[in-house]
Amino acid sequence: RKFTPTCSQVVQLPTQPADSLKLNPLACGGDKHYKRTLDNINSLHPIMRPYVIKLINEGYQKTGLNWMITDAYRSPKKQGEIPGANTNAGPMQSYHQYGLAIDIVSVTNGEITYTRDGGKSRAMNNLSITHSKKLGPIGVSLGLEWGGNWTKTKDYPHFELKPNGKTWKDLRPILINIGIENYKNLTFD
Repeated sequence: RKFTPTCSQVVQLPTQPADSLKLNPLACGGDKHYKRTLDNINSLHPIMRPYVIKLINEGYQKTGLNWMITDAYRSPKKQGEIPGANTNAGPMQSYHQYGLAIDIVSVTNGEITYTRDGGKSRAMNNLSITHSKKLGPIGVSLGLEWGGNWTKTKDYPHFELKPNGKTWKDLRPILINIGIENYKNLTFD
């Protein structure tokens, strides 16, 4: 897959630590999706967490829509099990394996809008894309790369962070060296 960067600035550590930011439960549509979203945020690399919390809170404030993270950290094994029709990225080729990517979708009437069932759910998927197009610019303004801006294969729910411009190719040998399970200890010098 050919990526065209949507965010060329060098990402700095956030000035406000994630622990001091609070995720608004209403931004997730209430209790039903709040815990899953918090669990997904906690699975991320610490540098990514404040961006995600800001994305959800600002997304709710600016769009009036609720947001839920459906996928965050993904092990290389789990990445390898994803069907080729859903991704071109193999194990260690996705920012999900570094705790630096999320998939986030809107919640309408208590239900997530994106489904993998293209049949009856086509209208919901179209609604999800429409909603994601409202969230995309907010994520970009925070310093995240949005999959909806990719030129070849659009991935509307996907946001990723490239700290100090590091690509997964830069990060892979570092992660292998420190141990895949230690992805939260990656540094980006």
